[in-house]
Amino acid sequence: MQSPSQHKYLTKLQCCPTSDGAACVIICSEKFLEKHPHLNGQAIEIAGQAMATDDVRLLGGSAIELVGAEMTRRAAKMVYEESGVGPDDVQVVECHDCFSANEMYLRCLSRVNERVCIDALGLCPPGKAHELVANGDITFGGKYLINPSGGLISKGHPIGATGLAQASELVSR
Repeated sequence: MQSPSQHKYLTKLQCCPTSDGAACVIICSEKFLEKHPHLNGQAIEIAGQAMATDDVRLLGGSAIELVGAEMTRRAAKMVYEESGVGPDDVQVVECHDCFSANEMYLRCLSRVNERVCIDALGLCPPGKAHELVANGDITFGGKYLINPSGGLISKGHPIGATGLAQASELVSR
């Protein structure tokens, strides 16, 4: 809490710049696994995956959209459709939180920040992320467990390596 302020409620230690890092994941088809059955115990099935990026045409001048809500909604919609699950089926979430406000983890109740990941993933009604936080519903024993690994911010944000570390966290529990 003594860290210098970067902008209003965000301190230097709640923000992390892009930095170096490395990671590796081996991806194979089901056909490959059938030919190598000794690997079945190590295989993890990815039921859905999506990537989205900002579409400036959809931002409409909104600060909420500018910090990623729109692309998060699009990616979540694609994953929910591909995997056949929805927000009510989710138990654990690892989300992009290079700034603590992106996740709404630290009770930053600004209207701009409260919707970024929790709202955009459909885990609560729009504008109600702060209620999940206040009720303890985003931690162990709550409705959802969000970023049990500590999220990207705990790793220093080395681009691809952090995403793979979060995926590893989800399958190693």
